[in-house]
Amino acid sequence: MAHFLCDRTTGKWLNIKLSNTRDDFTYLLIEKEKLEREARKIKVGFENKYDSLQALAGALLQIAKQGISTTYQHEDSPLTRCKGGKKIKSQYLKNVIWEGRNQSMHYEEGFTDDFKKTKECFVKLKEDYNLNFDIDKNYKKNLAKEVVLVLGWKTYEDYRKSMLSLV
Repeated sequence: MAHFLCDRTTGKWLNIKLSNTRDDFTYLLIEKEKLEREARKIKVGFENKYDSLQALAGALLQIAKQGISTTYQHEDSPLTRCKGGKKIKSQYLKNVIWEGRNQSMHYEEGFTDDFKKTKECFVKLKEDYNLNFDIDKNYKKNLAKEVVLVLGWKTYEDYRKSMLSLV
């Protein structure tokens, strides 16, 4: 049995068999479900890789912070005695490393009053680099990767030069 449908883009009448229309529609629904499943898998894979990169960046910030602590271990406060290092727009390298590491290690707590210096550092980073995150106690995402990118640490040599500016 033939059915006529009007093609809205051309205005022409189309002769379509009803059984083919059902088959085509069923096929499209199946393909849509396949594509949605594949998109979910890709999204989960991306999120897993992103979380891994955040953890690696956090480890790098921990190593850098530990370098400061080890170099100035006999001082009252390693951060006070450490040179500022290169300027990261409105802040010094040592502060961005220290507070970036703190945020990465304690991000599940959010930007609470216990981490005022960390919050102040990230307020400045957000302003200086137009970063997209919220500065409130409910924001509980690791931002280590963003900090490493701001620091310009793309290679070991970049990291090494930055660290040497602290001694």
